[in-house]
Amino acid sequence: MVGVSGGENNEKLTERLHAANRDERMRDIYRAYYDAWAKNGGDLFCYFSSVSRWSKWGSWGILQFYDDDPARSPKFMATMLWAKELGQPVNLPLNNVRTR
Repeated sequence: MVGVSGGENNEKLTERLHAANRDERMRDIYRAYYDAWAKNGGDLFCYFSSVSRWSKWGSWGILQFYDDDPARSPKFMATMLWAKELGQPVNLPLNNVRTR
C-alpha cells in the first residue's frame, strides 16, 4: 500500500477554514493572543503577513486583499486596535466598530 498526500485538496475544508478566519470570534481569539503576548513579557511583535490571498495552503494575511473592508476583517481589526492601544499611530475608520 502506498499513500500520497492527505487532504490538501479538500475544498469544503478550505471553505470552512476561510469562513473561520472571517468570523467575528476570530477577533477575540487574536485579542486573547496579543494580550497573552504582552502579559508574558512579549515585546516587539512582527506579524507574519499583512496582506495575502487565502488558499488551501493557509490564511496567513490579516487581510486577504488590499481593498478588504477593515470592519469585516476581524484579524485586521484586532491587530490594528491592539497597535493603537500600544501607542502606534494607527488611523482607522472606527465608526460602528466594536473596540473591545
